[in-house]
Amino acid sequence: MNLFDASKLRALLRTKSFGRVFEYHEDLDSTNRLLREQAGQGAVEGTVVLADHQSQGKGRWGRHWESPKAKSLLFSVLLRPPEGKVLSQLSAVLGVALARTLNRRLPLGTKALLKWPNDLWVEGRKLSGALLEHSAGAVVAGIGLNCQQSARDFQGGLEAVSLSTLEGGDIDREALLADLLLELESCYEAWKSSGFEAFKAEWNAGACFIGEMAAAGDIKGRVIGLDDTGALLMQGDEGTLVLNSGEIKAFRPLPQ
Repeated sequence: MNLFDASKLRALLRTKSFGRVFEYHEDLDSTNRLLREQAGQGAVEGTVVLADHQSQGKGRWGRHWESPKAKSLLFSVLLRPPEGKVLSQLSAVLGVALARTLNRRLPLGTKALLKWPNDLWVEGRKLSGALLEHSAGAVVAGIGLNCQQSARDFQGGLEAVSLSTLEGGDIDREALLADLLLELESCYEAWKSSGFEAFKAEWNAGACFIGEMAAAGDIKGRVIGLDDTGALLMQGDEGTLVLNSGEIKAFRPLPQ
C-alpha cells in the first residue's frame, strides 16, 4: 500500500495558494467536515485537507462515498470568494478544471464528460465527483477521484472506473494532485477576475446529454445547458425549466 506522500506533493506544487497549507490524514471521517471546522477558525483560502481513507465521506444527497484505502484522491479545498460573486457557478468552474486536467492525460479517443451538477464520467462510468458546502462565509469543495481501483473494487452494480484502468498503469497521485490544484487555482482566479461566461461555454461543450431528452425526477425535457447562475436549463412541454438541484438521467444509456 502506497500512502500519500505530503512531502513529495509540496516539492511538486506550482500554485500560489492552493495546497500551500496542506494537512494529510491516513484515516479521517470526512475532509469536508474537518475543513468546515477550520473555516470557522480562520483557515486561509487554498487550505487543502486530504485523507487516504474516509469513514464518513459523502456525495450529494448524503450518499456515502467509499473507497479502498490509498486508492483515490479524497481531498477538500477551502475557498473564500469575494462578496457579490454567484456561488452557484462554482460547481461548473471546478468541474471544468477537473475535466481539463484529466482530459490532458486520458488516452486518445477517451474523454471525461461533465455530468450535471458535479460529476465526471468516462464511457458511462463515474470517475470523479465533487461536493460543495458553504461554511462560515467560505466554500468547502470536496473532491473524490478514483485513481488505483480495479474493477473488483467497484461492487454492487456501481458504475465507476479508475484512472489506472483507463490509462493502463499506476497513478502518481502526488503529481496528479499537484496538476489538479494548479488548474483549480487557475480556473478559480479566472472566474473571480473575468466571470462565468467562458466557463459556461466550456461546460456546455463538454457535458453529457446536451440537446437530448432527459429527466430529473418528475421533470422531463430536452437539456439546453447551463444558465448564467450555473443552473441547468431544460426545454419542457410548458416552456423552459430551470433546475437548481437534482440529478438528471437521459432517456438513452450513457455511452459504453
